[in-house]
Amino acid sequence: MSENNGDLFPELKQAVFQMMENNLMKGVYYHDVAHTRLVLHAVEWLSQYEKLTSADNRLIKIAALFHDIGFIEQYDDHEESSCRIAEKILVNQPYSKHEIQHILRLIRATKLPHEPLDLMEMIMCDADLCYLGGEDYFSISSQLRKELIYYNKLGSDPGAWDKFQLQFLESHSYFTDTAKQILEPIKKKHMSILRQRIGLEG
Repeated sequence: MSENNGDLFPELKQAVFQMMENNLMKGVYYHDVAHTRLVLHAVEWLSQYEKLTSADNRLIKIAALFHDIGFIEQYDDHEESSCRIAEKILVNQPYSKHEIQHILRLIRATKLPHEPLDLMEMIMCDADLCYLGGEDYFSISSQLRKELIYYNKLGSDPGAWDKFQLQFLESHSYFTDTAKQILEPIKKKHMSILRQRIGLEG
């Protein structure tokens, strides 16, 4: 990759955000541009704390940018659509075949359940679910609930949603040391609130 490739990122970001804003499927309330911005921001600070090289940082930022663009085409297995769209765009940019394949591998790493194989995949997975340990967890999760109801992935009972959230949070683990130190304690506070709502804590 050329040394000037980093300068291409603002143009790529603008193009991807415009594609998502104009073409996202109806009912996609959570996997939108705001989510992509959040994941991109999380990738940037996690990469800094985990001391990725500048070259790896460029690639993981591109993966974060494209990871949910597949929602303009399909809801289920959107990661594969994201990979197809990303590859179609990136082959016309000065990235090597090896770099593009690495980016696609990072996108696929965000498919649930997360099973990262290296540090970069760990960062991608932690960034994708950084909201679980964020201060805006409940407002963001309400958008996810709305989306899941729209796509018939979830019933509308609020109590069932709280139980679903708690089960997911209990089964989830962050992978990077940084996320464990910074996000995990906040996530545990959210779990305590959910337990109180359900009646499992006083």
